Amino acid sequence: MKSLLTKLFSVMVLAGFVAACGGDPNIESAKLNLNRGDYDQVISAADAALVTNPQNALGYYYRGIGLSEKGKAKPVDQREGDYTEAREAFNRAEELFEEQGTSNNEREFIPIQIIQIWGEEYNGAVTLIVPEEGEPTERGLQRSVHHLRNAIAIEPDSLQALDVLAEVYYMTGELQQAISTMELAIEKTPDPEPYRYLRLTYFHNENGDHDAALVALASARENFSDDIEVAQELANAYLQMGDVDNALIVVRELIERNPDNAQYRLVFGTQIYQFVLVMGYELREKYSSLNDNVRELRTEQRKPRPDAATVSRLQSEISAAEQRIEELNTEIEDLTQQAEDELVVAAELAPDEDIVFNTLGVIYQNRAANIFDQRNITDDLDEADALDRQARDMLRKSLPYYERAAEINPDNTDYWMS
Repeated sequence: MKSLLTKLFSVMVLAGFVAACGGDPNIESAKLNLNRGDYDQVISAADAALVTNPQNALGYYYRGIGLSEKGKAKPVDQREGDYTEAREAFNRAEELFEEQGTSNNEREFIPIQIIQIWGEEYNGAVTLIVPEEGEPTERGLQRSVHHLRNAIAIEPDSLQALDVLAEVYYMTGELQQAISTMELAIEKTPDPEPYRYLRLTYFHNENGDHDAALVALASARENFSDDIEVAQELANAYLQMGDVDNALIVVRELIERNPDNAQYRLVFGTQIYQFVLVMGYELREKYSSLNDNVRELRTEQRKPRPDAATVSRLQSEISAAEQRIEELNTEIEDLTQQAEDELVVAAELAPDEDIVFNTLGVIYQNRAANIFDQRNITDDLDEADALDRQARDMLRKSLPYYERAAEINPDNTDYWMS
């Protein structure tokens, strides 16, 4: 069956259209073979016209038409090369049409042909990625990759196709391809958007390359200095690397530029507290190992003949654990206080922001848990009672914040559970 283009061109010929550079027998041969659907001969005739005259715009035009129509007739995984060559020929034809001041139907038809092919390929990919029924299959996703690559071949500046292709590569586990495709999309974007940098960061992290993710975020930070999500992700990256100082600097800069922005303070408080929670896991592990070592030491010391080497080892491990616990408690308290200070201001600036109040409740609750852990390892009963009272006081302080969060958002069951 003849393509739509062939039928349309037949109408042009019957209407008595006279092309620029008309009379060239090679161009006439290209037209004739296009009507016949013999695209190899269209290409051969166009090439012959270009040998005679390398500045023949119609030669490039018919070369592009022949290649693009030939590509459309091939299986989906064999079209990309033809489309790439066709686009190059179309580009050169447009350059020559412009240089020669030529205005004709062929010149106007170039974008129509490109849009038609791009649309068919892009839509073919989408129907495989989001099928009408069920989930996409592995085979379907692989075919969608070919469709998208074909769309990009005929329209290399298609950011839409590049974005989707990057996501499909991610879905198929081809992370390096996802990364390079998203980098190409960023490179081709006239007006960069934060989400592409964030997706690139995500792909790098999924690929295990955290340094590359940090570089991508730093670049995003330069382009979008006021974007809170970029700042948050950059702070997260620093925190994952244990670089608390730089993480705090990133978000602190946002607050300094706009001190009345409650969202910035919320991000600052929550980012710090995420790191506090990680430190809290280590602290609980240290408390647990300390308890184990203390029990083991007491058991050893009760023996008629304690093993001196075992006692020495356990005492050394206990001392090291106590030192690390003290360090962690100091760091946690310092960072927690910074988080609390910012969140208290955020609560004043945004009294209806439930997450601010919930986070403050979490902070006091976790402070209480930390104090309970200290209570559980002390042998001093008076100290244990004092720590118990201190922990319960922290729990009482958390209640008004949880209550306020539940009042603002009564549908959140987590708030009620807390």
